[in-house]
Amino acid sequence: MGLELYQTAFADLNGCRPSGWAMTPIPWTAIKDYADAFELELEQREDLFYYIRQLDSAYIEFVNKKNAKST
Repeated sequence: MGLELYQTAFADLNGCRPSGWAMTPIPWTAIKDYADAFELELEQREDLFYYIRQLDSAYIEFVNKKNAKST
């Protein structure tokens, strides 16, 4: 409850990853630009960086495990 902002942000930012052979984290600059675009206050910005990094790490781990099982 109350975390919809961060869930939506993660979904929006998920497509900002650099393309290449391996999945890389969402760039810091993409998160900053998102916070700027939505004019988030300092506390919300700090939370945004925290939650996006946590979700991103879990997502990358999930995808890597899924890919390892399929090879």
